[in-house]
Amino acid sequence: MTSFPKESSATRPWLVFAIAGAGIFLATSGISVVNVALPFITRDFHADISTAQWILLVYLLTTSTLLINFGRLGDLLGSYRVHNFGLFLFTLFSFLCSLSTSVGMLLGFRTLQAVGGAMVIANGPATVTSVFPADQRGRVLGLQITLLGIALSAGPTIGGLLIGAFGWRSVFLYNVPFGLGGLLLTRFVKIAPQERKKIQVDLPGSILLFLSIGSFVLATNRAREWGWSAPSALLLLAVFLISAPAFLITEMLSSRPMLDLRLFRNRVFALAQGGNFIAHLSTFGVIFLMPFYLVHILKVSAQVSGLLLLPLTIVMIVLGPVSGFLSDYLGTKWLSVLGMGLLCLGLYSLTSLNESSSILGIILRLALLGGGRAIYGSPNQSATMGSVSRERLGVAGGIFATMRHLGNISGLALSGSYFGARLAFHQQQQGPAALGQGMTESSFLPAFHDTFYLCLWIASAGLLAALFQKEIDGHAVIRR
Repeated sequence: MTSFPKESSATRPWLVFAIAGAGIFLATSGISVVNVALPFITRDFHADISTAQWILLVYLLTTSTLLINFGRLGDLLGSYRVHNFGLFLFTLFSFLCSLSTSVGMLLGFRTLQAVGGAMVIANGPATVTSVFPADQRGRVLGLQITLLGIALSAGPTIGGLLIGAFGWRSVFLYNVPFGLGGLLLTRFVKIAPQERKKIQVDLPGSILLFLSIGSFVLATNRAREWGWSAPSALLLLAVFLISAPAFLITEMLSSRPMLDLRLFRNRVFALAQGGNFIAHLSTFGVIFLMPFYLVHILKVSAQVSGLLLLPLTIVMIVLGPVSGFLSDYLGTKWLSVLGMGLLCLGLYSLTSLNESSSILGIILRLALLGGGRAIYGSPNQSATMGSVSRERLGVAGGIFATMRHLGNISGLALSGSYFGARLAFHQQQQGPAALGQGMTESSFLPAFHDTFYLCLWIASAGLLAALFQKEIDGHAVIRR
């Protein structure tokens, strides 16, 4: 039976990285790959769009609510063990998803696939951190961030090619050979055993965490369709506002908390998580709104629109490992400041886009934004994993992944809602004739700029957090 690694005890740490990398790539692309298949799934199962959205939402909801739980489980049983079991589950239920004969069956298997994905995402960083020396932590975590970028950007392309050649079921089947390959690699890695710890379940905390994150995810994803004043949206917000404080109080009073809130007494850890959330929140609006600008204002095709968004991801892929490498030698603070500063500059540059902006100008703006994200991401994750003790690596990785998910979800909800409100405001300002005309240049561009100014102010808070961050020496060992 595979056991949890101790530092430097893995005979082949890069094989461990390959196993964790395969899992992170598959679990992350589980969102973007399937998104392309939804029209074909709804056609074959005679389902409506609202039902199809749950195929995405159930994955997002399940992973978001379980990440911290599985990070804690990794601390108790071993992150490597939990990660590999998650990869097994993800692979198995990916195969079963491809055999689904109804939407209900697909949703059930998709939920269980997400359980495996949550195990993988939560324990990947802890697994890698444990088998590499501290002076290599930045570069390997930078490579993991690169894999995340590739998974998110390549997902739609992979999905489109697979569906065109083999049909929608192939977007689930393609996980199987890669998952099996990752599991096969575990047979070639010898890890020193670690004594298992007694599992102490924090049931009240787990239930309250599920309610708080679940209601938040559902509210932010569905309120744009329902309206924020709809009874369902208000009920979900009420559940969140009650369950979130109740969760924090429960964890503070518990003798065996699932989430040890003492982690946030560590300034490095707390500021890193705030910055992690802000970085994803402030940039997800760009990913959401830029296609509308490109199609409605510049009048480019959907294919060209997709290509124009690639510079953001390509720069992240290229600079992620470089930033991680530098953080091993220069430390994490000033790279984080530089990255968040470039992110702010990128957001500010987007506020000058108009109907006559050049393709080159758009590419440069998005490259600047992607560079900021890449330079910030690697040292931020390195600071997170380097600021906690070894027995808390799993829960730290779970928190980091949860903040990333919540940042993306919040960014989508905030940018969509704020843009819609500002669009209506600018249409009103132009008089009754502008109402009902849709996204014209005269109303779209001001709302577009307003939304990016909001994102800029949010990112500025992240820059402030980076400035107050303490330095984490890349050559320092993991504490205690």
